[in-house]
Amino acid sequence: HDAQDAMQETFLAVYESSKNYQAKGTPLAWILGIARNTALMKLRGANRETVRPQEYWDEIQVQMPEAAIEDRQ
Repeated sequence: HDAQDAMQETFLAVYESSKNYQAKGTPLAWILGIARNTALMKLRGANRETVRPQEYWDEIQVQMPEAAIEDRQ
């Protein structure tokens, strides 16, 4: 599912930026660069959205009793 989303976003980015394409290299290299950047952005976004299990928060509460529930985000 994530790979399909990345592929769709890549095709959209290629289409939207095609007017800015400059023939300095091969079109394939340009498209692969967009694909790489799209995949990296998705990976970075996925890392930010990691859901922590309750055990993780329980351990933090034991280690840092002063930590508030609001600090979990």
